[in-house]
Amino acid sequence: MSKKDNSPAISFFSFQDIITSITGIMFLVVMMLVLMILIQPDAAQKQKEQAVSDQLKTLREEMQKLKTALDELNQRSEVQRKRIDELKKLKMETLPELKASLIEKLKAADMNMIRLMDENKRFILLRKEESTSGEKLQEKFKETADINLKLKEVLKQLEKETADYQKLSEKYQAVVKFVWNKSNPKRPILLECSDSVIIGSCLDGKFANKSFNDYNSCISWCRSFPVNDTYFILLLKPSSFSYAEKFSLALSKAGYERGREVLPNDQTMLFKEPVK
Repeated sequence: MSKKDNSPAISFFSFQDIITSITGIMFLVVMMLVLMILIQPDAAQKQKEQAVSDQLKTLREEMQKLKTALDELNQRSEVQRKRIDELKKLKMETLPELKASLIEKLKAADMNMIRLMDENKRFILLRKEESTSGEKLQEKFKETADINLKLKEVLKQLEKETADYQKLSEKYQAVVKFVWNKSNPKRPILLECSDSVIIGSCLDGKFANKSFNDYNSCISWCRSFPVNDTYFILLLKPSSFSYAEKFSLALSKAGYERGREVLPNDQTMLFKEPVK
């Protein structure tokens, strides 16, 4: 058998009394103003009417505000009434259980808050690590770009060297090999002969190449070398056959040892290879 609820009921008559009193006062003020207007003499009636009109307007605005406030109070009272009805339905026996349930929910909310804070910290840490990794990647990208630029320069240089070697290879396709006896103690001097020029060169690089327009001037230059320490190798191109024999004979009369090598054409280059 349920117990009788002897708790005092909540009354809202105080709000209604306040509103009723305010409304009555407003009506009283309005009636007094109307009476004052009726009592005023006709000369000042228009001025009073204007003043009363302004006051009435102000009073209407205040009344509207009061009505709005009253509506809000009524709405709040309705909410509070519903809340009180809900509280009345609760039984004292269920309050401990409800309290425990609410405490569990609060604990769960606290745990979720802690977990969210930990996740936020971890997220911030990951952002920092990603930022650091991004900076490292940018540095590596820059280093890679520098290395790539250097490799391009090296590749460009290699392409240039390859082109040079290609040109040199094309020139060496017409090279003629000749040998000299390395056991000979005399110094070999090469004389490359053609119809337009005679080029003198040495194998030890002790003097730069000399060029002569005729063999007489070349013979004068050849006589500057010692007879006992020098021998000349005549490299005869086909265009030099007209004076080659005279040139060789002149060197022989001057006491120089000489050798002769015939080149296949005037475009042929020389490749010197010593005998081992």
